[in-house]
Amino acid sequence: MLSRFDDISARCQPDIRQILRTAGTKQCTVHLEVIPRDPQQKTYLDGEPRDGLENTIYPWGSLTKIVVASALSGIIDVYAISDRPEHERYKPLREAWDKPFVECFNKVSEVKMPNLLGEPTVGELVIHFSGIPPVNHIIMAPDGTPLMSKSDFPAVACQLTADTYGKPNSPRSRWEYSNGNTILIGLLIEAVSRKSLPEMVDELVFKQLGMQSAYMGTKPDNPNAAIPHEVSAEGAVPIIPPEALSDPLCMAAMGVHSNIHDMATFFRSIVETFPSEGTNPKPTLMASLLKRFADAGLEASYRYFPCGVYTTLDTTIPGSQSSNRMVSPHGESSNYTLGFEQPGKKPIEVYYHAGTINGFECCVYIIKRYRTLLIVQSNTSGYVDATDHISRLILQSLFVPDPHDSRYIEIPAMAELGAQDRTRLLAEFTQSQSASDDHSAIPSERLVGTYTHDKYCQTFRITEREDKLWVYWQGGKEIGGHPVLSQEMQLLRVNTQQVRVRVRYTVDRLHAWRDLDFMVIRDSNQQVTSLDRKDPNPPHNPIAFVRSS
Repeated sequence: MLSRFDDISARCQPDIRQILRTAGTKQCTVHLEVIPRDPQQKTYLDGEPRDGLENTIYPWGSLTKIVVASALSGIIDVYAISDRPEHERYKPLREAWDKPFVECFNKVSEVKMPNLLGEPTVGELVIHFSGIPPVNHIIMAPDGTPLMSKSDFPAVACQLTADTYGKPNSPRSRWEYSNGNTILIGLLIEAVSRKSLPEMVDELVFKQLGMQSAYMGTKPDNPNAAIPHEVSAEGAVPIIPPEALSDPLCMAAMGVHSNIHDMATFFRSIVETFPSEGTNPKPTLMASLLKRFADAGLEASYRYFPCGVYTTLDTTIPGSQSSNRMVSPHGESSNYTLGFEQPGKKPIEVYYHAGTINGFECCVYIIKRYRTLLIVQSNTSGYVDATDHISRLILQSLFVPDPHDSRYIEIPAMAELGAQDRTRLLAEFTQSQSASDDHSAIPSERLVGTYTHDKYCQTFRITEREDKLWVYWQGGKEIGGHPVLSQEMQLLRVNTQQVRVRVRYTVDRLHAWRDLDFMVIRDSNQQVTSLDRKDPNPPHNPIAFVRSS
């Protein structure tokens, strides 16, 4: 494998360029290294290799969760057992990994959290075991505006979990990846430290590793910041406004930024915790955390570790966190396997993590056996997630380099299939959004008003202007004493029983706000009493927004 590593860039470059053209990706950076050898790194602009872009700052998206887990390890495994006076405040989290999260949170937080179904421990929330369901649809409006306050979230998270899994036949023990679990961890860090999460991440992670370009949140007018692009409903890939990654609640799940060098520094520190011939593992914050969960005997064909999903390369798990899988959950274009399974040979084990936010894609693979690190980042949510296909292309080139091998996959062809899948999805979205507003279906005065979901702290208001209906969302979040509002979106009357929000195409259309329709519920006098939408989380119960005015 090491001999193949030396010429990987040259061998893969034609296929990488083809994938980037298929995706419409503006800029992409690839980083590959077998530690302790020198890394290979290449940035592509408009599908062509380009020098001088190594300082580009990319958001990490969901890979932020690994940084937050590392910061928590610094608190529990270092500060909480320290005898230094300045660390006294962290004592309540001593040996907190095995303690119920709510118990630990309520010890240190002014905001008290009710019982959380299943009573997951702090450690279980870090690895997304028996935690809370996906939460994006309750913390963000359909246009992506973050609406929920930090003080509201703990109780809402408990309520959502009870609503989703409170039935007698619901699973109590489950792996379920959710931004909400990491948001709770971030709130715990802030409560015990009495500092902001960005301050603690900087103190415990970035400064410890010398990551000078890294930060959490946003830095306005950063000249090195990558410019986001996203495929539109019309099929173009234009520049879009940057995501609001400085939101105090959401940044725990997706708010870290850095250049590729510092990203590699962080993940290299994880690889260096693994023993290898002739070297000793380095004692890092992540080392104790990884050892803890490995010693628990929890490694399996699929499970989440603090540094990503633990799996093998011959399964369909690689690519499972990509937007490609959301577009085509059962299609060949996203579910192809790399065919590494060989009789009598142990499968290649990896830690895998990927992230998607509006305008950016990224993924990381850590190959424990070969101390190998692969990172691919892009500034484009294109026709396909190019980072997913390029990373698997490079892995195949390392382990199955012969195109005549029966296990070899034509990955550029898979990218083209995926682009066709997303083109169909875009066409369906465009058709649904181009529906006419049927004024005769429901008179405007029957719909105008305020609709509230008290348990989830969400409200939307419908108004009429210029013979059209408009809707905007509001939550508990405030800035400067004023409530944060979403942008105003048109509300279409599809028929007598259904209304639809008209909003631009974003990655939120792939899950949290894939369904933009609301059912119109009336009383016996035919007055509208609520507007209900289907919960994107199984078992897809209706979420009722009750009319309050």
